Amino acid sequence: MKGRKIIALVLAAALAAAPGAFADERDTYLDLLGKGKYEALEAHLRQWTGKEPENSEVFIAWFNYYLQRNSKSGAAIGMDIDRSKPHMVITDPETGEVVGYLGDRTLYDHEDVETAIGWLEKGIALAPDRLDMHFGLIHLLADIGSVDRQVEAMIRAIDTGARIGSRWLWSLDEKIPDAETIFIESMQDYYRGLYERGTDETLGALRDVSLRQIEAFPRSPHAYNLLSLYYQEVGDYEGSVGILLRALELDRRDWVIVGNLALAYENLGELEKARECLDLIIADGPGEYVEWATYQKERIEE
Repeated sequence: MKGRKIIALVLAAALAAAPGAFADERDTYLDLLGKGKYEALEAHLRQWTGKEPENSEVFIAWFNYYLQRNSKSGAAIGMDIDRSKPHMVITDPETGEVVGYLGDRTLYDHEDVETAIGWLEKGIALAPDRLDMHFGLIHLLADIGSVDRQVEAMIRAIDTGARIGSRWLWSLDEKIPDAETIFIESMQDYYRGLYERGTDETLGALRDVSLRQIEAFPRSPHAYNLLSLYYQEVGDYEGSVGILLRALELDRRDWVIVGNLALAYENLGELEKARECLDLIIADGPGEYVEWATYQKERIEE
């Protein structure tokens, strides 16, 4: 598996389809799914399920079938619009504060979504080490704004990764190289989505999942950074400093941590400590970090 960008199962399935004659059940499913022939696909999936009821690919196929057959795209307004795609920012005319975004959103049939989720839950129960199913579920729950269930799915994935020693598999039971790194880095997209929505519910979710990741993977700095963002958003600057100092004990040359610590100290009003952090970056950090730290120090000293 190349790269570290994890995509939705439905996209992975569509991209995996190959032209020409199809040699097995999965290829036939991918062909019918890609062509939108849902009646034929349902019949094929029933036949495939009868032959291989415990094949993980069957559960993924049913998931994609129910997810796609009645879905459609349309314009929508909300804080959870995908801002990696073209969108419009909506602000309060009096305060200038961002109150939402206008962009495209995939609209799902509620009953079909719940059925799709049910199939993926069964698949995860059968093959808990299949990371593609965990990410497919988390992605969908984030897409439909089901924060509580998204958090449950993220925590379950974290706990599973810790329990199996990050020996994750992908589609067709392919072993994932450097699986722990791929898992943790790919999870950042879902953390970022919770943070950017910025509601009390999503910030609380960010806190809960970050705490669990720190417990499960204490040597990884990512969740420390995320938890520090939560503390800053709720005005607990001492909490932000504290968690960043813990992260710094893992790697004193993690310049993202050092930079965030400088900002946390500044928010606390401890400008001398903020300057010390910035000086560390200027003295020993890579070029782009040095440029940022120099600007921040000049700003503080104005």
